[in-house]
Amino acid sequence: MHELNDKKYTYVVYDDFNINLLRYPKVKYVPYYVDMLHSLFRLLLVDIPTRITKYSTTVNDQIYTNDLKSSIVSGIIRDDLSDHLPIFAISKKIAPQKVLSKRKVRKIDDINVDHFIADLQSQLNSILNFDQLTSVNLQFELLYETFHAVLEDHAPLINPSRKQQHLSKKHG
Repeated sequence: MHELNDKKYTYVVYDDFNINLLRYPKVKYVPYYVDMLHSLFRLLLVDIPTRITKYSTTVNDQIYTNDLKSSIVSGIIRDDLSDHLPIFAISKKIAPQKVLSKRKVRKIDDINVDHFIADLQSQLNSILNFDQLTSVNLQFELLYETFHAVLEDHAPLINPSRKQQHLSKKHG
């Protein structure tokens, strides 16, 4: 996993992790697991029961990804071949196109932190609703998109000056 992250690969992981997400927050390690994935910007793609028996339901079979930009459709296939339902994720990847523009930078140092935080809080308060039962993944996706939209308002991506380009080539 660390090698994938270090090389900045995009990946999707499928497995039977034996961590039942339906036990959130009742079993102590489940929130830690989910928080760890979210802190690493990993998105859980399956949050409905994947194993159904006469006596219980669990979400042990999971898919997660670090690809927060692509449109990924995921779910389960309802069949009776096994008590574990097949899980799937489909992503429409578009072949990379030749990039004509130069690398862009963001001037983080110029952000007025107080205004940024106030705008972020205002935006989040208007879209996140913790009173409704919605998917944790949906809430996280809204948080992620809102954060980047507010960041773009306060520190938009710009073309670096020739001096900045020279410095980044020299030091990077």
